[in-house]
Amino acid sequence: MIQNVYRLSPDRACAFIGTGQFNCTNADFSVVAGGFTNTACGVNSFIGSGDTNTIYPGGSCSVIAGGNNNKTDHPFSFIGGGNLHDISAINGTIVGGVHNTVSGAVSFVGGGSQNSASAEMAAVVGGFTNTASGACSFVGGGDTNAASGIYSVIGGGSNHVASADHAAIVGGNFNQASGPLTFIGGGSGNVVTQQGNAILGGVNNNDGTLAGVMIVGNNIPAAIPNALHINGLWANTMCGPGLGTGLPTGTVYYDNVTVAGYGTARFLMIAP
Repeated sequence: MIQNVYRLSPDRACAFIGTGQFNCTNADFSVVAGGFTNTACGVNSFIGSGDTNTIYPGGSCSVIAGGNNNKTDHPFSFIGGGNLHDISAINGTIVGGVHNTVSGAVSFVGGGSQNSASAEMAAVVGGFTNTASGACSFVGGGDTNAASGIYSVIGGGSNHVASADHAAIVGGNFNQASGPLTFIGGGSGNVVTQQGNAILGGVNNNDGTLAGVMIVGNNIPAAIPNALHINGLWANTMCGPGLGTGLPTGTVYYDNVTVAGYGTARFLMIAP
């Protein structure tokens, strides 16, 4: 061990302390370049500067470039800077920010505050109190977002939950994607639960328990399966109602259609 406060000769192979005070190296090929009360105990580990940063014996080949009160105990970890970060998995990365944690192997937090990447190959780019806890899940930013499904994605916004595999929420707030392969583009208070369904945007839309649903608009509860639900649609070439007969193939028109068990509704139709 070498501590530069005493300027002792190293008893570890190729260990090095550059400057600063109360720094310590206690592993072969470990380096503390500067700072104050930094400790490098992992083989081939490196601390650049800062204050009270620690690489524990399990953190071989790990790097803490700077910042304060950062720590890692797993190999091949990297902390760029910031404060109060903790990496407890192999190949974890935290670039900066405050109080971020990585506990999933090969996971990443870019910055922000109190973000967590706790599953294998999960990533949080930034924001505040975001969590990526599904394998290969991703949160781009915003706050209080949780991506817990495998390959789930939240682009940004706030208070989103993507809890199913391959679920995606682009933005907005308070949206929930709890069915596999579901999608919410934006808006607020939207809920999609059934596999493959999508809500492109709007407010307070819900696909219920129906399959094959896509919703565009506001305050729409899905009424029938395998249908596009929309508040209104205008087109200056649209015909209707009841004009499907004799129209050129491909002409869009509307008509009132009775569906067993659901009642009568107006549908967009395409002339055969």
